[in-house]
Amino acid sequence: EYTTIVKYYFGHKWYLACQVGLNGALQSLNMISVIQSVQVMDNAISAVFGKTCALDLTPFQNYWIDAAGARHATPGSTGVLSCIDTTSLEAGNAWGCHVVVTAGYLAV
Repeated sequence: EYTTIVKYYFGHKWYLACQVGLNGALQSLNMISVIQSVQVMDNAISAVFGKTCALDLTPFQNYWIDAAGARHATPGSTGVLSCIDTTSLEAGNAWGCHVVVTAGYLAV
């Protein structure tokens, strides 16, 4: 509705720019909603079964630093197929900066 007002007052070029911006914002919202739904499903699977599994497309070692400043390897971050408890992440999130296809994603 607002884009037609932009087209009327500002012309066709600004109308197209507003359409691109609006559609980009809506797509971003859709992607974030899917990601949040997948995280909720992973937490639910982990709560019911103890762990949730994922296919890790970028397996490299993650580290976490404790309160004393000691660096520890995060278990489960180097395997191509790994299972972690997403409800208890005291030792760090093994999938923190990885690209993974999780059981929650397959359920959604």
